[in-house]
Amino acid sequence: MIPCRLRMKNFMCYRENMPPLDFEGIHVACLCGDNGSGKSSIFDAITWALWGEASRGKSNDDLIYSSPGTNEMEVELEFLSGNDRYRVIRKHVRSTSTKSGQSLLDLQLYHQGAFKSLSEHTKTQTQEKIQSLLHLDYQTFINSAMILQGRANEFSNKRPGERKEILANILDLSFYDQLEQQARAFSDLRKLESANLERDMDGLGLKLEEKTRLEETNKTIHEELQAIERNKKTIDNDILKYRKERESLVARKEQMGLLMQQINSKKNEVQVWQKRLDDATRYIERSNKIMTNSAEIENGYSEYKKTVTQDEQLNEKLKKSLELLDRKTKLDKFITSAENTYSNERKILLTRLTELSVKFDKLPQIREKRDQLLLHQADLEKIEAEIEEKRKQYNQITGLMGNLAALNSELFSTTEEIRKKIGMMSHADATCPLCESALGPDGRSRIEHKLSLELEQKVSQSRENTAKMANSKAELALLEKELKQKELSFKSDRDNTKQQLAVMEKEIQEAENAGEELSIKKTALQKLEDDIKNKKYAADEYKALQAIEHEQQSLGYDPTSHKQIAERKISLQNFDVLYKELSDAKLQYDSQQNARADSETTITRMQSEIGELTKQHTDIAEQITELPKMTEQIAELEKQLNSLTIEDRNIRDRLAESREKLKQLDLLTVEKQQKEKSLLKCKEDESIYAELALYFSKKGIQALIIEETLPEIENEANLLLGKMTDNRMSLALETQRGTKKGDMIETLDIKIADELGTRTYDMYSGGETFRIDLALRIAISRLLVRRVGASMPILIIDEGFGTQDDAGLEKLIEAINAIQDDFEKIFIITHLEELKDRFPVLINVTKTADGSMAYISQ
Repeated sequence: MIPCRLRMKNFMCYRENMPPLDFEGIHVACLCGDNGSGKSSIFDAITWALWGEASRGKSNDDLIYSSPGTNEMEVELEFLSGNDRYRVIRKHVRSTSTKSGQSLLDLQLYHQGAFKSLSEHTKTQTQEKIQSLLHLDYQTFINSAMILQGRANEFSNKRPGERKEILANILDLSFYDQLEQQARAFSDLRKLESANLERDMDGLGLKLEEKTRLEETNKTIHEELQAIERNKKTIDNDILKYRKERESLVARKEQMGLLMQQINSKKNEVQVWQKRLDDATRYIERSNKIMTNSAEIENGYSEYKKTVTQDEQLNEKLKKSLELLDRKTKLDKFITSAENTYSNERKILLTRLTELSVKFDKLPQIREKRDQLLLHQADLEKIEAEIEEKRKQYNQITGLMGNLAALNSELFSTTEEIRKKIGMMSHADATCPLCESALGPDGRSRIEHKLSLELEQKVSQSRENTAKMANSKAELALLEKELKQKELSFKSDRDNTKQQLAVMEKEIQEAENAGEELSIKKTALQKLEDDIKNKKYAADEYKALQAIEHEQQSLGYDPTSHKQIAERKISLQNFDVLYKELSDAKLQYDSQQNARADSETTITRMQSEIGELTKQHTDIAEQITELPKMTEQIAELEKQLNSLTIEDRNIRDRLAESREKLKQLDLLTVEKQQKEKSLLKCKEDESIYAELALYFSKKGIQALIIEETLPEIENEANLLLGKMTDNRMSLALETQRGTKKGDMIETLDIKIADELGTRTYDMYSGGETFRIDLALRIAISRLLVRRVGASMPILIIDEGFGTQDDAGLEKLIEAINAIQDDFEKIFIITHLEELKDRFPVLINVTKTADGSMAYISQ
């Protein structure tokens, strides 16, 4: 995984105003800034985007920028994996009191100029896809690609006896600890099962001894059941006799209940007839009173009818008046709305005219700026021609250097052949290279002199070519530097000029359009003002309003007179009720007299009937006095019967239980044999799991894995250490050491060899130990990455360099430069100002009132 571009929004100490960080083109970079400014947070953003985890923060909510109103964060990372470019976007919304936090994850692939989503149906599936793509999980990444503060020397700075344990932690051998625990748990479980089986077998032996006792118990239970059956039969006969006698008394009691219902019904009817009698009496008394005042009631009722007629006529006028008022209100509202509409339209036109005038007045100034940019664009075309000419010179020099190199290669082959021929001339039996005839001393000397002159000429020509190549290389370097500076400045100026010209052309077109629209809007404004002045917006409504006002005057409605008549009608309203009561009294008086006489006769008759029914009820009550005693006798017998039934059921349950136990005892022998076989199998499994626990322990397979990985770590570390020390230093990892007694003990010593000999790790200085620590840490990291099938193209060193002196810092920089070709990208995080200018790229991190900011400078 190689990061290309990172964008953060409200992540940890970074807010929305943080511009994206572009890592492309960076090989070695230094992240510099004060403590707490947010340097490490940049790489927390990378790990959170890829794996949803960061080195700080207990939850996603903790990673959101702490500010009122900020409730969500987002990180977008573009990276290379293999030959493909990917983008991952991860978002999170903070939890609330009513809703838990929500996270979103999207994985995309760059294809044919655009990113295409590769996300799965769920966030978990998408995360698995990212991890499969990278061949790395979060823990492996931070233990391999990242060297965190205080962890570069966590392996080498420990005692020899502790280094194996630390190496096991880095290599994540805890998996075997889990297997050991599982094996021990299975062994303990089998041991517990064995103990349970042995206890069960002892219990089975005791149960088999109960069979004889159970058979005697069954015989006794049968005898008890027979005695209970006899007692139950006697009690059943007694209950049947008493129930027949009670049924006769219950029937008499039911008859008494019917009599009571009749008595109550008669009493209710007497109450109804008494109410009728009372109502008729009150009606006759009120009618006598009303008919005494008949003349006064009839005169009042006549006056009331007159005021009702007058009130109805005035109500019709009021209704008509309200209708006219409603129409008038609607017309007033329409006229006001129309007037406001025309007024608002006039304001809008005036505002638009002001905007257009301001834009149109700027037209000359904009045209002048555009002309200046066009002149500058012509100058840029000349500069581009100069750059193209320099590029041609660069290509010519590159071609010349290639030709010289090819010519030198041919000269080298020719000189080697000449040297071989001169060597052949030194032999006494040398022959002529052309005719292959024997040469004498003079012939050999002549040919050897000729070959020497030719060799000198070829060597001289080769040296001359080499000098020309050196001069061309220097000239090429100067030309390349000049081209890079000019092209960078030219490209920025050309793009900026092109962008400004596009803006000017757009503004000119807008100003010209504003001039055309200005004339049209002025004409529209003049017409609108004329319409407002002449009130053309509601002419018909004004006419209708005048007609309504004339109609209101013609109606002649007087509210005061209407109010007086209404009050007079209310004061006389009681005569309407009295008149109706008087009419009813005249019609109903005779019938109410008859109703009172009928009610008195009926009440006398029903009271006589109630007396007769009450006498019958009293006679029956005396007859059923024996019923409660008889009910108690039956209840007592039923209680005895229930007790016998329960006892019978319990005894039968005991009998069934005893029979079931006898049946189970017949199966106990087979069960005991099966448990014996199970016990044997449990003990075998217990032994196997105990042995597996020993194999998975730190003294078993874990020790073997560490032993096998140490040569690989040693070779990898020596390759890096050789690059950092010009092959001056090397290290060896020794796993055994002899004691004074001559015994061998397990250890993990680090022995360092240099030009002064072999010494232990703690005998070297701080700068030297840093290079040893770095080589060992990177070697272990590469081993860890290879174990998961991934690669390690980047290295992040987040190390506290404040403890290094000036010489130590120089050694540190030398060490990093020595290994830079082994990585695609290296990032060094520090707060030391003196390291800013020691690396080719600086990422400066500062903390502001609006969050942290990071800028890349070459």
